[in-house]
Order: sequence, then C-alpha cells, then structure tokens
Amino acid sequence: MDDQSPVQFIACGTADEFLDSLSPRGKYFVGEHDSDSYVFRGHGDQRYQLLPTALRFGKCIYTSTGWRKVGDWTNEIQIRAELSTIERFFGLADLTGLPLPEDSQALRDSLFDLQFLDGDLRDWPPQNLLSLIALAQHYGIPTRLLDWFRNAFIAAYFAAIEAAKWGVEQESSGVERLAVWAFKAIGYDLNRIASYKHRNRLEKIRMISVITAPEASNTDLHAQRGVFTLCRSVADSLEAPAHREPMDEVVKNLSAQDDIHNNLIEFSLPISESPSYCIFSLARMLMQQPCFRVITESREL
Repeated sequence: MDDQSPVQFIACGTADEFLDSLSPRGKYFVGEHDSDSYVFRGHGDQRYQLLPTALRFGKCIYTSTGWRKVGDWTNEIQIRAELSTIERFFGLADLTGLPLPEDSQALRDSLFDLQFLDGDLRDWPPQNLLSLIALAQHYGIPTRLLDWFRNAFIAAYFAAIEAAKWGVEQESSGVERLAVWAFKAIGYDLNRIASYKHRNRLEKIRMISVITAPEASNTDLHAQRGVFTLCRSVADSLEAPAHREPMDEVVKNLSAQDDIHNNLIEFSLPISESPSYCIFSLARMLMQQPCFRVITESREL
C-alpha cells in the first residue's frame, strides 16, 4: 500500500484476510490514536461509486411536479428537487409527530424562503438544514449525503449480505467483488483543525464535511453510531450542469494541495467469499448485541 496516495486500494483474496485488514488491531489502523479516526461504508458491488442517492441518474426524487427520476439536470433543477424532497420529508415527519432535530421557527422560515422567495441556492445545502437532511438520509430519503458506520465489521456485514445475494446470480449480475471503504473522517474535524491552529486548512477542506445528527430522540440513529459525509460544490451558475463527482475523485483533487493529506481506502473481496464462515460467525456474534439488533431491524423495514 502506498501511504502517500490519497486513495488506496487493497484487494483481499479471502474473508480472513479481509476481516484482518479491517480490524482496528490490523496493520492499516493499529497506529491510530483515536478509535473513531476512520468511518466505514460497505458496498455489495465494488463497482458502486461513492455518490449519494440524490445525485444518481435514474433514482427517484421529489420535485414540484411529483416524484421524478434524476436526469441530466442543471444545478437549479437538481437543488430545487432536493429541497422539495427535504421539505416533503419535514412536512410528513412533523405531521406524524416524529421529533425533528433543531426544529424552530427559523428552520421553518428557512425552508419557506428557499422554496418560495428565491433564497440563495448556490451554496446548497445551508448549514441550518444539515441535521434535518441527515435524519432524512437515515430514513432512506434521497439526499446528497453518504452514510458511514463507525464500526468496520458492521459495514462488512451489510456488504457481505448484499454480495451473497448477488452471488446466486453472479453470471447474470456481473458482480465480482464487494468492497468496504474506510475514510479518515478525523482529518475533517473542523474544531480539531482550528484548535491545532491550522486555520489555513479550514477553507481548503470545506469541500468535504463530516456531519452527525442528534441521536437523543432516535434510538436507531443512536444504535447505528453513524456519521454522514457531504461533498460540497458551490454552484457559480445555477444554469450549469449539476456537479456529480464521486467522493473519491473529490479526495484526489483536494490531495493535489500540498498541505492536505487525505486517507480513503477501499478494501475489496471476491463475492464468492461473502458466505464464508468467518464473516457470518462474526455477524452472529455482533447480532447478540442489542445495538446491532436495532440496526438490523431498521434496515429490514
């Protein structure tokens, strides 16, 4: 592995090697002083991009004319569709009594202003909507956030479950390998960077934000201990094509700047290894923990 490369690729041959690589005591993470330095995301198909649902062509998103499939839209059409989706989620959640994070008249006014009074859409999404958008992402609403686990083995479990299904129809599906991505989120902790007086880095890393949502009123979110990433792109022109760059490409571009050292690692494994005893014995062990049962049950809804 090239430690200087911003995006690294580790191809594992067996489930044992895969899980050893993901272990916090393994060679890739043993030197980390903070157990939460990295966050993890599992893909049942290695070919999946690190691209949020709201930006994927063909995915359904709510617009002013109802649900539509994401197309080759301009920034304005894309952003307004995401705003309409979040506003609809907010309205339905509020109607059913779901506790909403940071709810206030200011938040409600902000949604109204953006939707109807031509608020500034270029710097989307605004800071005061991030907790609401993170909650919507948790419930499966298409947003431009990517969700990650703090536990690598849970990410591996869900990747293996999905890959095992692909394995039954491997020839027709074309899926060959599953993947777990590891992202060093601590490098984007703005408070930590500011406290270390690296203020010159603050604006440079603004392209990627690490976001959490309040967990106190949501047991599923608390059990998952998840975080979200947001790749920002300030839209200089709302008429320009919407920006759809995968997160690994954003990391590569940021790493071209001398004082930024990004760590994004993809661990892959043949899907034929996904039913292996060590992955599922690990899964059974984790499922004995109450917090893991809550996560699993919420994913099945």
